[in-house]
Amino acid sequence: MPGNALIVHEDGSFEIEGVVEPKERKACSFERIYFSRGSDEKIYKERKALGFNLSEQVLNAIDFDLKIPSSPISLIQQK
Repeated sequence: MPGNALIVHEDGSFEIEGVVEPKERKACSFERIYFSRGSDEKIYKERKALGFNLSEQVLNAIDFDLKIPSSPISLIQQK
C-alpha cells in the first residue's frame, strides 16, 4: 500500500508500518487519457484538446520543421 513499509525481522516475522500519511489520490490527466478506452467520446474530445494545446509548443520545439520523408530510405540518407 502507498505510504507503508514492509519490515522483515531476522526471525522471519514481518509487519506493515505506515511511514507516510496517505494523501488524496489525484489522477494525472495524461494517465486518464492514455489508459482510457478509445471509444469513449469524452476521452476522444480530451485527446483532441490536449493535442491542440500542445501543438504550438511542439511546433516551436522543432522549428516548424514538418518535412515528411518520402520513404524510410530517404530518412536514413538525411542523417
